[in-house]
Amino acid sequence: MSDVTLPPLGESVREATISRWMKAVGDTVTRDEPLLEVSTDKVDTEIPAPVSGVLWEIRFNEDDVAQVGDVLGVIGEADEPEAPATNSMGTFDRLLASLAAPPTAPTAQFDMTPYMASQSKVANPLPAWEAETDLDDAMEPTRVIFPVTVTPRPATPPVVIPVVPVPVLDQPHDTYVTPLVRKLAAELGVNLAQVHGTGVGGRIRKQDLLNIASRPLTESAALNDSPDPRRGTSQPPSPARVARAELATTSTLALAASTEVDVTAFRATPGGYIGAILQAVAASLKVNGELNASLLGDAVVFHNTENIGWVVDTNIGPLAPVIHDAGELAAKQLGSSVENLVSRAAEGSLSPADLAGGTFTVRNDGASGLAWAMPAINRPQVAAMSIGCVNHRADVLDDGTVTRRDTVFLTLAFDRRVADPGAAAAFLQRVKTTLSR
Repeated sequence: MSDVTLPPLGESVREATISRWMKAVGDTVTRDEPLLEVSTDKVDTEIPAPVSGVLWEIRFNEDDVAQVGDVLGVIGEADEPEAPATNSMGTFDRLLASLAAPPTAPTAQFDMTPYMASQSKVANPLPAWEAETDLDDAMEPTRVIFPVTVTPRPATPPVVIPVVPVPVLDQPHDTYVTPLVRKLAAELGVNLAQVHGTGVGGRIRKQDLLNIASRPLTESAALNDSPDPRRGTSQPPSPARVARAELATTSTLALAASTEVDVTAFRATPGGYIGAILQAVAASLKVNGELNASLLGDAVVFHNTENIGWVVDTNIGPLAPVIHDAGELAAKQLGSSVENLVSRAAEGSLSPADLAGGTFTVRNDGASGLAWAMPAINRPQVAAMSIGCVNHRADVLDDGTVTRRDTVFLTLAFDRRVADPGAAAAFLQRVKTTLSR
């Protein structure tokens, strides 16, 4: 027999949830064949069979939580003397079965007749506890065991353990969805009933949701432009996010995500593609409030206005003068504001008020010829974005005509204590979709 144990799944992972068993008790398994699936707060993992044989026992059912090193099941040889049906019972089931079985009455181990006959020949019999000593010469040495009368307990019906039905998922293919996938779907706003899974048996994987989040939307009505309800409020950061951040080093406290957007239509418009990008960024910040926030001590402040800082390199270092109320300005006004801030920074005429009140920061690394770069977050803000240089792409149309497309990479850096990768993906997708309208 061979135990199937929960292997280490990461440096900080100590436990996992059993998502589903791909084999049932009594099934034949092959070495390295996927046997079961487990889920943690970081990853979904398939655990293979360590040996070939028959799955004799399952010790952790679906949705049970197991610790690293726990024995999840037992695999035995098909020709071993103990049948799989017997081993298929769990420890608790075998205990209940043994308690339900009626006890067997013991049988008498000694016939007292010869002893009683020998004792009647003694004129003055001694007490019973001395009789055995005085009659040693007349009897064969024998150990006296008195029978004990036991009334058998009436048989009780076998214990039936109720089987709780697993709720049917609201999906066309009725596949199991791991807690990690459910959480990511809620963050991305994806309806699981409309997702076609690419995993085993049609199971929905995390990558399926990320593919949907990165897919361009064809209808503008698909975007929910309702402002984030947390605007203008303050609340403590999520304990789970803080815990993950504490496990990270300083260099990985901020994560980055990037996407490529088409700016062909804005090269010759008032404000140019810079004004169009800033307008799309401001519109996205209204909806994705986690990225338009500040982390002040133990509180996350969600701002009710979009004040975008524009990084300018000066002889005293980079400064980020602010375009206040950027969400209320058109693309042309935003482009003019950037030109004004750059000009005043070169002249050294920026005032302290120009540098105060920023809620989000943008840097144009394309001016230095960089295709993309991870921007530095201007604390106490929790996010910043870099605009890369313009790339010329050849686009072949259906009729065979070749046309030029201008694209840029947008790279978003975000504080993992406040925002998740799902929120960053939703933000960039909204910016990209807004530019394609």
